[in-house]
Amino acid sequence: MKRPEQPSQKSLAELSILEYMSANPDAKDTAVRVMKWWIGTTGRPLPRLEIQRTLDHLVHQGWMIVREGRVHEKIYSLKQDRRLELRQILLQQPMTD
Repeated sequence: MKRPEQPSQKSLAELSILEYMSANPDAKDTAVRVMKWWIGTTGRPLPRLEIQRTLDHLVHQGWMIVREGRVHEKIYSLKQDRRLELRQILLQQPMTD
């Protein structure tokens, strides 16, 4: 099995989502709700398409899992076996404003 990639220099959307998942590791949401509740509260508004692409990228990298919810909406959540690794990586990231 391929080992998930380490995040490199992250986009604002990627860093915002990773920070939220680290602080709320049991969170599960759709792209729209990620935009509203995970990122919308940070004061860093981002376009929905960018958030959707970032979520799909994080799934591809092995940081998140996705499942089909009601009405065929994708539900995103942290891959639980990566919690500790995520915290360690975020500690190494420069602070964001």
